Amino acid sequence: MSGADRLTGGAAALQARLESRARALAARPDAGVPGDEEGGAVRSMVFRRGSERFALPLLDVVEISRHARVTPLAGAAAPVVGLAGWRGRVLTVIDLNPGAGSEGDHLVVAGSGRATFAIVADDLEDARSLTGDAAAAADARRAAYATGVTSDAITLLDYELLQRSLT
Repeated sequence: MSGADRLTGGAAALQARLESRARALAARPDAGVPGDEEGGAVRSMVFRRGSERFALPLLDVVEISRHARVTPLAGAAAPVVGLAGWRGRVLTVIDLNPGAGSEGDHLVVAGSGRATFAIVADDLEDARSLTGDAAAAADARRAAYATGVTSDAITLLDYELLQRSLT
C-alpha cells in the first residue's frame, strides 16, 4: 500500500469517526421514539414564510443556515424554486409560499441523516412540541407534503412526503 493510499484510508476513517460522533452528539435522548411524553407530540422547528407558518420535526432538520444564493431553476415544478450550494453539495431549494414576495433569510436544511433539500424561510420562531393530531387537514395544495394544520395555523410538514413531492 502506497503512502497516498494510507493517507486516503486514514482520512476516510477519520471522517467516519467524526460523522459518528456528530450523530451521537446531535441525537436526542428520545430519538428512537417518534413522539414524546406529551401525548404523541413531536419536537418541531417552527418557521415562517410570508404570512404562513410551518413546522418540520427536529429529527428531519439537519441545519438552519443563513440564506445562500439560490440559482433559479427554469421550468421547475412547484414547490422547487432552484438550487443552492451547501457545504460543498448542491441542494434542491423549495419555497412553500412562493407568493411571499421575498427571497427569505434562512434555509431550513432537511434530511434523514443526510441533507437532501432546503426550505426557504423568512423567520425562525422556535422549537416546540406539536401534536401530530392536527386540528384540520391540510388544504388541497399542501396535502402532497403536509399532514395537517394546528389550531394556531401551523402547517405540519412531513419530510417523507416533501421528499416524494420533489420527484
